Amino acid sequence: MIAESAGFSRGAFYSNYESKDELLIDLLDEYFVYELDSLSNVVDEHSDHPDEIVKALERFYNRGKESNEWCRLTCEFFLHAFRSPPFRKRFISSYSNHREQMAKLLEQYLESTGADASFSKLLTPMAMGMSLGYSLQVLAEPKYFSDKSLGKALGSLLELAAG
Repeated sequence: MIAESAGFSRGAFYSNYESKDELLIDLLDEYFVYELDSLSNVVDEHSDHPDEIVKALERFYNRGKESNEWCRLTCEFFLHAFRSPPFRKRFISSYSNHREQMAKLLEQYLESTGADASFSKLLTPMAMGMSLGYSLQVLAEPKYFSDKSLGKALGSLLELAAG
């Protein structure tokens, strides 16, 4: 359906990929680039005002359904990786690279606040895990959990880390 609305037949669309797994990795990598670019811009624009970084982070992760859907898809990718060793290798490589880039951004933020940036590599997977888990809860129980709370929770975590 997506391929057809873009003016391609399914066959022409899929001929660009060796497998559906290649397509999934491509989608994930595209999102990771988008997320990293967006957050890098925030850190660069507000490096003199760490409180503005937190506010911008909250806005970014409070995109509601879009944020939660990407978190859900990331969880689906994890599940697929557990079942498919060839996919696992590519997925873990992509995800690990993204985590390292996010840790560098967190380190940059912590340095801008004068805080100890040495634990950014520990804090990053915790924040990423928290965002995945929270988004799954929002999807499972939307009446109980607000899809606008993830940004606030991540912002609070950053403020605590900055001291």
